[in-house]
Amino acid sequence: MRSCLSNPILSRYYRWTTVFFVGLSADSATAKQVEEEAAQHGDVVVLPFQDSFKNRTYKFVYGMKWTIENCPSVEYVVKLDDDMAVNVSMAINYLRTHSTSEKLECHCNVYKNALVIRDVKSKWYLPEKNVSQEDVPTVLCRRCRLV
Repeated sequence: MRSCLSNPILSRYYRWTTVFFVGLSADSATAKQVEEEAAQHGDVVVLPFQDSFKNRTYKFVYGMKWTIENCPSVEYVVKLDDDMAVNVSMAINYLRTHSTSEKLECHCNVYKNALVIRDVKSKWYLPEKNVSQEDVPTVLCRRCRLV
């Protein structure tokens, strides 16, 4: 992902910065590797919680908070999962033609009336104590968000 999105030629042409948000690792070898990568590339932000699939919402919220605090004049934020790809030209064209600077917008793949997964074997499992079906928005965004 870094070799594509952090390409210096593309970054200068499109005037963007790539930042990778990761949580803390329970494994000391992985934590050391992340620390070395952050020092080498200067584009890794380690967030103050355990990195796990279940904590991905925290990662998004903390990432947006970091972006607002550190990049106050940013026009667009593109949030990608590490298993996603983006056609940069199409994304920029989409943003230029579908967004306004007057309000905060979220453009994403929409899932209407999403059901909460209660199967403990599912990676999308959410316990009732964490979130009830009534608390789930009628529209959810997943995987890629253009903000």
